[in-house]
Amino acid sequence: MTTERLIRSVARSALAALMLPALAQAAPEARAAAKAAPAPAKTTAAAPNAEEAAMLARLRKLYPATVFGTVTRTPIRGVFEVIMGPNIAYVGSDGKHFLFGHLFDMQRQVDITALRQAGMPDTPMAGNGGNVENQSVDVGEMPLQDALKIVNGTGARTLVVFSDPLCPYCKKLEASLPELADTTIYTFLVPILGDGSRKAAEELWAKSVPERAADLAVLERNLKLAGRLGVRGTPTLVRGDGQIETGAPSTEDLKRWLDASTKTAQAAAPTTK
Repeated sequence: MTTERLIRSVARSALAALMLPALAQAAPEARAAAKAAPAPAKTTAAAPNAEEAAMLARLRKLYPATVFGTVTRTPIRGVFEVIMGPNIAYVGSDGKHFLFGHLFDMQRQVDITALRQAGMPDTPMAGNGGNVENQSVDVGEMPLQDALKIVNGTGARTLVVFSDPLCPYCKKLEASLPELADTTIYTFLVPILGDGSRKAAEELWAKSVPERAADLAVLERNLKLAGRLGVRGTPTLVRGDGQIETGAPSTEDLKRWLDASTKTAQAAAPTTK
């Protein structure tokens, strides 16, 4: 068996065997929505650098019969993500050693590989520029009617959450939401973790908004919205001033993050004499 055939064979078997059950299959709807979504703004995607271009050239020279797509640096020094048709692998800087499986960002609590398999936008990884947390968005332009809504207290503050019903970190975050005083919480359901997520999202939407239970196209709209904003993992949080955070912070950290928005708004408010 040639080296190239071995790579393709191992890719197929390893990906099938190692993917977590809940994350192994990309939902067809998510892939379709991602393809239909407008391309992310150029400010959110870094052009291939010389190191990535050199790795792509090296791989094509070593394995001329293999069709390589993109090569992208990962947060791990000397390790590159390489796309070969439907397969995603990770290769060392020598171009000879491949890893097949899932790459996790444990600090941000994101399964990077699963999101790529699900067809989420081709946004840079952490450490490669264009981090979504360095961006801000206009919450007022979001279609909040397509989100689940909860009002705590006066609801004076705003928090937007992009959540997958089967995401364990989203469930952790949900436990903190009732503790957020005077906050209106909008949750966009984005089923990115497979067919099970799609079914769970449909059921949750129908239960939470019974008068719109038949409007299941809302999930496609939410996926497109996530794509436009460069959302690449769940949970992703957006506070009222448009600042973005990813992952599931502790309740206290979440409160401090929201309070920072209030203090910034107060400091910017004009004073009257």
